[in-house]
Amino acid sequence: MKPSLCKVPFILVLIFFVLSGGLFAGNDVNKEDIGKFSSGRIGKEDLLIELPSTILKGKSEEIKISFKNPHHVRLKDGKGTITIIVNGVPSPLQFENGKAALNHVFNEADISIYADDFEFHDQVHFTTYWIFLVPAIALALIFLGIRYRKSKV
Repeated sequence: MKPSLCKVPFILVLIFFVLSGGLFAGNDVNKEDIGKFSSGRIGKEDLLIELPSTILKGKSEEIKISFKNPHHVRLKDGKGTITIIVNGVPSPLQFENGKAALNHVFNEADISIYADDFEFHDQVHFTTYWIFLVPAIALALIFLGIRYRKSKV
């Protein structure tokens, strides 16, 4: 083959790839439509769990649960109601704008939250009731000490 004829197949292949890229360029998936193709399961990275900063043993505390994506497929399909399992107890939650709150009585130091493929495990640290009593007792002692001094004068 002559050197000029060797370039012809190369040029034809190059033209085909350039044109075929232009044919498929308009078929990009819209980011809003991605949810239509997902399985609808709650994944490991879909939820945020917010525990209260002060937890008293045996007292009901509020756990805040929110979706990172407030337009998750699961919120549309079930009309915002999703069952979350907390320490083995199923609790249906109504999500509004991707957020919900759950009241839970902390009797154990461990907490486990499940929803489809999502898992959350944490060890909570209880605040003792003494933390509320010590300042009150200290104030009462200071007050009694001041009254005692005034009565001596």
